[in-house]
Amino acid sequence: MKTTTTSLFAALLLALGACGQVGERESVAREFMEVYYVRADLPEARKVATGLALQKIDREIELREEAGDTQPSPEAASERLVTFQVLEERSRTEGRSAFLFDLLIGSEPISFKRRTLITLGRTGGGGEREGWIVVNFSEIDVAPLRGP
Repeated sequence: MKTTTTSLFAALLLALGACGQVGERESVAREFMEVYYVRADLPEARKVATGLALQKIDREIELREEAGDTQPSPEAASERLVTFQVLEERSRTEGRSAFLFDLLIGSEPISFKRRTLITLGRTGGGGEREGWIVVNFSEIDVAPLRGP
């Protein structure tokens, strides 16, 4: 009986540890969605990105600079409504995970729906970037939603 109780306790601790991992991964993916899509704050998005994701963000910064628009004003950001929700998590390996988000970007009279896949990687280098980080993101446009 004691062995069974000890085994159950160990299994419970492992399950709780795994839940923390899922929470940390999802938290990083949500933070990226918030800063990149909702606030359109590319310098902040750079802080949770590396690899191909970082290259995409840097390219977006370059395009904004070329257009003379380095950062959207708070007024411009408040004129549009951006919401997102997790559709599913896709765990690929122990050091990789991906989240599929439903993203709605609205401004009267048309709203755009997108699916966004955020791929995360585990870092272990210590310092500011230890833990989970966005390594790539991709978007799929869905048909525009027209208002009444």
